[in-house]
Amino acid sequence: MKKLDKKTKKADKKKQKQQKELKRNAQSAIKYDMMLHDGTCIFNNGIYSQTIEFQDINYVTENDEERRSIFNHFMGLINSSSNPQDFMMTIINKPVSEEEFTNKVFIQEKENDDGHNAKRREWNDTLVKKLGADSSRIETKRYFTFSVKEDSLERARNSLNILSRELRNKLARDLDSQSKILDGWERLNVIYGIFKPYEKFIFDYEQINPSFTTKDAIAPDVIDFRYATDMFKIDNRFCKVFYLKNWSTEIFDELIYRLTKLEFN
Repeated sequence: MKKLDKKTKKADKKKQKQQKELKRNAQSAIKYDMMLHDGTCIFNNGIYSQTIEFQDINYVTENDEERRSIFNHFMGLINSSSNPQDFMMTIINKPVSEEEFTNKVFIQEKENDDGHNAKRREWNDTLVKKLGADSSRIETKRYFTFSVKEDSLERARNSLNILSRELRNKLARDLDSQSKILDGWERLNVIYGIFKPYEKFIFDYEQINPSFTTKDAIAPDVIDFRYATDMFKIDNRFCKVFYLKNWSTEIFDELIYRLTKLEFN
């Protein structure tokens, strides 16, 4: 019996060691060095980045002339920024949990009935019938991430703040799109949502210590590239990446809109 216990303990230790190793390998795929509380992300070689989230641009419902104007303003926005080291737009289609969906769509009943709960239930029942069981539970989020190369954090913050102010002003003025700068928790939540789209992100910067970093908070258990040349696995999900190998001379102006309507994470 004692021999069996020893074997079991040895096997458990080996399994724990393997799991830690897998976790370390997953973390190594996350290429930043530090994610600061204010949302400044630090990479090696003096690269610093910031992310803003912007609202949907009312494009498809406009007439042709307005659509051309919006598209030209949008391309001007991308091409006119004050020389960032790197500039990236990200569109994320995120599955919405049952709880989130209910809170956003349905009218909540009052705990102490004010005489209108019956009407609220009736309205919610009507919504359920309208939406149907197969209604979309995908939420689209849009981000600009930009980086600068500086020799200190203070200079980087100044440069990033100038860039974000310029971008946000242009988004509001030219495209009627409100935006906000993401702080560290919000940026980590975005990354976590890509790795674990069906789980809630629970993290506080007070948890940070020498043995627990922001990477520990967001990293999946496994990122495995052994399955195929065109496929990889994040925890229990199989993933693929598609990219545009060759750009056409003209980009169809509804491309981004159509991509946001794909019901995939």
